[in-house]
Amino acid sequence: MNTSLSSRKNSSNWIKTLILCVIVFSAGIALGYYLFVRIPYLVKPAVAMEPIIGVINIYGYMISDVEKELYINSILYAYRNDSIVGVIIRVDSPGGYASIVEDVYNALKELNVKKPVVAIIEGIAASGGYYVCLGAREIYSIPTAFIGNIGLIMRQPYLVIPSEAIIETGPYKHTGLSLKETPLIAKRAVGNFIGAVIEGRGSRLNTTIEEISLGKLYLGNDALQMGLIDGYGSFLDAVNRVAELAGITKYKILDLTKLLQNNVSSLLGQTMWKEGKLISIELLGKIQPEPLGLYYMSPYYVKAYSFIGEETTYNSPKEFNMSSATNYNVTIENLVLVDISHGNLFTYEILGTLWGKMIENNLKIAFADIEFLQEIMTFGKPKALIVICPSISFNQDEIVTIKEYVNLGGKLIMIYDPSRVSSWYINSLAQEFGLYFSDGYLYDLKNNYGVYRNIILKKFAQHDLLSNVKELTLFTTAHVYGGKVKLANTFNTAYLSLTDVKDTYSPIVASDNVIAIGDLTFLMDPFHDISDNEIFLENLVQFIKN
Repeated sequence: MNTSLSSRKNSSNWIKTLILCVIVFSAGIALGYYLFVRIPYLVKPAVAMEPIIGVINIYGYMISDVEKELYINSILYAYRNDSIVGVIIRVDSPGGYASIVEDVYNALKELNVKKPVVAIIEGIAASGGYYVCLGAREIYSIPTAFIGNIGLIMRQPYLVIPSEAIIETGPYKHTGLSLKETPLIAKRAVGNFIGAVIEGRGSRLNTTIEEISLGKLYLGNDALQMGLIDGYGSFLDAVNRVAELAGITKYKILDLTKLLQNNVSSLLGQTMWKEGKLISIELLGKIQPEPLGLYYMSPYYVKAYSFIGEETTYNSPKEFNMSSATNYNVTIENLVLVDISHGNLFTYEILGTLWGKMIENNLKIAFADIEFLQEIMTFGKPKALIVICPSISFNQDEIVTIKEYVNLGGKLIMIYDPSRVSSWYINSLAQEFGLYFSDGYLYDLKNNYGVYRNIILKKFAQHDLLSNVKELTLFTTAHVYGGKVKLANTFNTAYLSLTDVKDTYSPIVASDNVIAIGDLTFLMDPFHDISDNEIFLENLVQFIKN
């Protein structure tokens, strides 16, 4: 009896011991999985018997924190695992947020100090896609890969209208940024990218800073000649090169992103890239809300977006008529007509300085159509007719009326902006006076304000419009063909975008009482305050008045 009881006790103890061992063993497995996979950068994994070449796939848009975490964790896993002797970066990406791209680049550069890193471009490495490659020791690609697009795109900060329900302590507290200083911020930011190219490629770089600043995409063979890559190759060639640099002949290959991808949520950038979807600026702003979006991304994959001032405003100001003139005691001879009958693309509110200067000089502004011009010419001649960025062509009757007005001594001011609308519409009027606005914009890589298409002008004709003007800064301007007097000229380092021909161009010209101006932005608030833009604006008002 005692023997049987003792046997049962021993059996019970053995079962308890077995259960306890199973629990401890299971807990150990769970803890090991968590430490070695879920948080690979906290614990150094055990050294494997055979060397490993790690693979990190940089695929698609780099736009979400989940993708950033995946890439950074993969790099850290390789950095802390002594069994991994080298890493291959497989790249097929058009770039993404500047902050994500720079984080991945810096992490790769640090890894490359410890272990050889080789990049292989298998589709496209544009903008931020190429930026991350610069963290590698060597870069290879297939011959038909697209490489480069060095530069960034940037979203302008919003114009904020204050609310009296909220008090802020400074004029830039809303956005933290000055709208007119953003081109200079862009210039400093792209300097980081170009600096990484110079540092990463070193003596292998066989091109000029001016060339890579153009932001071009290059085929693999052109990129090789320029020194942007080290040679052609496949994934297998990259594997062999890493093995050679690491001094090994036997190894295993481990896909680190695949290993860690099971532990992250959906990858938005990779999914959109796989499905061939373009990204909108609005989506980029929602994923990472910022007052100033900085993207090392190819604009080819970004949907078109609206700039400040693109919306039509011809329904905002009320049309002027003769009863209005009677009610407000307006003298026709002091009247300036602003055309609003051709879908004119300008924002009334941010031309406030122009309107204000006119009112200061006893001019009256009337927003009207061309039929009204014909009507009031029976009573007198207005000071000027201003036509801004029309999106509807002028018909023959309107052209006859305007030509008759100019022949009688009236002043015609035509203002166009190639960033807003095709030149077709304004040229339906301009050609009648021997003038023609180009559709392409002017740019200058040497004489600019922050970015290439904000050109600086210092060569002017003797004319009242240029009195006391020593420098103008224009923002995406057209060239104007024709005209008796070339009022303002570019340096001979300027290009016209549609022709890519370097020459001296004229964005502001005059033919007697007709003035043609190829840019609107430099007259707007707050850009009128840069260089001598405001002096030109004041001269324009005096030209109209006198």
